[in-house]
Amino acid sequence: MFAPYGEIMRIIAGKFRSRLIHSPKGVELRPTSDSVKESLFGILGSSVIDAQVLDLYSGTGNLGMEALSRGAKSCVFVDNNPRCVAAIRKNLESLGICPEQVVLKDAFKYIKEANEAGRRFDLIFLDPPYYKDMVKKSLILLSDYNIITKLTMAVAEHHRKDELPQNGEIKSLQLFRQEQYGGTFLSFYRQARHF
Repeated sequence: MFAPYGEIMRIIAGKFRSRLIHSPKGVELRPTSDSVKESLFGILGSSVIDAQVLDLYSGTGNLGMEALSRGAKSCVFVDNNPRCVAAIRKNLESLGICPEQVVLKDAFKYIKEANEAGRRFDLIFLDPPYYKDMVKKSLILLSDYNIITKLTMAVAEHHRKDELPQNGEIKSLQLFRQEQYGGTFLSFYRQARHF
């Protein structure tokens, strides 16, 4: 059964502007704040339009739904918490979006399976739990598996103390921009020859 709603967020811009996103009650989440989200999508600009998006560790689905509102072609939401997945499906249904691309799965397993299925993504959001080395491991895995294109951008939201991959640890992705908002960082990655 679907859990009662917890924290409420909103979509900032696009066709679903001002529509609400609800998080499941009783799940410890760290939704991206409106100010950080606005800055992120300001940086992404028109690259969101028609993009195939992957929202890993999606939690509330906040970033993926913002991308869909701003013109992304599709978004796959991946989370390993059944309550989060149920909340994302309910939120998508309230927006009139078919929730078929909401996946209850460990992010690492999904990356491997997406590679085997030949999936490719233009924009990847990573917002894993802080302090668990997950950003580093996820970026290494994304670089090892072939789900990115020459123009794919991966954006990691992480704490300033989270360790990031060093040169040589990831094959194809390199850091090209980083923004700080208090203790939160947004780190932007692309294939080296494309920035």
